[in-house]
Parts: sequence; C-alpha cells; structure tokens
Amino acid sequence: MAARFANSSSFGSTKGKLQARLHQARKNRRARNDPTSELFRTNKFTSASNPIDTDALFANRVLPISFAVELVRTDVGSTGIIFEFGSATRGIVAALDGDDLIFIAGAGTGTPNEGVAGLAEDILPALNKKYRLAFTTIPGTGLILAWVNGKLVIKEQSGDSSFGTGGWGDDGDGAVGDKAGTVNNRIGVGLDVTLADASLIGSLNVFNKQIPKIAISG
Repeated sequence: MAARFANSSSFGSTKGKLQARLHQARKNRRARNDPTSELFRTNKFTSASNPIDTDALFANRVLPISFAVELVRTDVGSTGIIFEFGSATRGIVAALDGDDLIFIAGAGTGTPNEGVAGLAEDILPALNKKYRLAFTTIPGTGLILAWVNGKLVIKEQSGDSSFGTGGWGDDGDGAVGDKAGTVNNRIGVGLDVTLADASLIGSLNVFNKQIPKIAISG
C-alpha cells in the first residue's frame, strides 16, 4: 500500500512537470508570433475608435510604447491608417500601402533629425489571411521596431536618440483604423486616410511604457 501511494505521488509530480512544460511551450509559441504577448496591456481600442485623447492616456510620451493588432487584407488596393496618435509635426503612425507596412514616430519632416520612418515592402502578400502586427518605439535609443507574425520587419533609428524633447508624439488626438486630424507628415501621399480594403481583427492593444524583451535583447 505504501508503495502504491508513493507511485501515485510520483505520478502527480510528473504530471505537474509535464503541465508546466506544456504551459511554457505555449508561452514560447505565443512570444514567437507576437513579441508583446508577455507585456501588460494598459489600453485597448476597437477599430474606428476616433478621436482618442492622446494627452489624457499617454501624458509622458518620452517613454516607450508598444502596440499589437491583427489585420486581414481583403483587396490588393488596401491602404490607410492602422493607428495614429499625435499630429503632422510630431506623432506615431502605422499604415498600410497595399502589401507594404509603414511605421513612423517622432517629429515630422520639419525636424528631420528628431523623427524616423520605417518601411517593410511586400511583407503582407496574402489576401484574407490574418497577420499579427506588433510595434514598439523606444525614446532614449531612437529606435522603432515592427514585427509581422513574430518576424522583425522594421528596425530604424532617428538621428536624435530621444526624438527631441517631444518624444514619439505630441498631444494631438489619436484614432484606430482612421485619422483623428493631421497625421505625421512623413507618411506618403494618399496614405493618411481611413483604412480601406483591410480589416482590423479585435482590438488594438496598447502597452504603455513597455517594450518586448526581444527588443532589448536584439
């Protein structure tokens, strides 16, 4: 009987270890597909949220911020704003141009050293396929990064490592799947429009003052 209980205890311990390994494997799989999966969500916004009070929610814009959202392209002509906060002179924006992805942060073209734009070409080729997009900007390094399904596709750096004294954006209102006002003027002509021929799935998740571990480790 004692041996029987001992075997039962051993089985329970083995089962617990197996469950822990499976849990860790699931976490690792999520992290590979979405670098923000281990971050704490501070805000979420549905598509067509407009306007969003940037200053009330993100008062300290000299600190990092990260975003994640799922997107499906439904036509080859898909274009427009995925999300934006700030204004033409200083702001953060992610946009779609066909199968290209654009990510911009910091000052507009009037102060070229304090802002940066990144472009990933031909990175969203399939129609009616769900893509997981993640973005982060890191004042203090001047870096902006973007991932598609866990793959780093944009890594650019501004000349001024802090994006100047204004950080990644000013207090201009934000929007999701749309624009609330003027958008960082680094964006290409015709791209600062309501998202068309593409859909955001679920919410835009925001991780204020946080960056993915992989952004730190490189």
